[in-house]
Amino acid sequence: SDNQQNNMYSDLVNAFIKNGHNVTVVAPSTDDTHIGFEQGTEVLRVKTIPFVWQKHRITKGLSMVVMPYSYKQAYKKFLRNRNFDWVIVPTPSITLIDFAESVKKQCNCKIYLILRDIHPQSSASLGEIKSKFAIRYLDYFSHKAYKISDIVGCMSLGNHDECEGLLSDSA
Repeated sequence: SDNQQNNMYSDLVNAFIKNGHNVTVVAPSTDDTHIGFEQGTEVLRVKTIPFVWQKHRITKGLSMVVMPYSYKQAYKKFLRNRNFDWVIVPTPSITLIDFAESVKKQCNCKIYLILRDIHPQSSASLGEIKSKFAIRYLDYFSHKAYKISDIVGCMSLGNHDECEGLLSDSA
């Protein structure tokens, strides 16, 4: 559920802060794009199409396509002079890997991919994605994510085994 996801990411952020690291979170917003502090953590909120709440597949798909561009623009406006050691990217949305790659190039940092789901394979097998074009489009991003990430963290042994197969296919 969304609460578990938010708690997982909040716990991760809190663990980094507890261990003395500076953390900046980039997250979607249905409001305007702005930077500020939320519960003591710097957060860049980026106005996006509210994909999480969308039930319509086309709107949800469009938001996944547009989100990396919105994130890049907000990053340039608010964070371009910052240097980061790590970019942590969750899946889904796998399309954010383009944004992570641009930060990696600018800061010469590393990417840690949190692989919650083998995407788009899991969505296709559940019937959530039926378009072959959409599956190929998302496959492109997933293979790119595995290739450019310095570390891929899996949520289960089953995901780990499946990920290893995908990584060997990407090489």
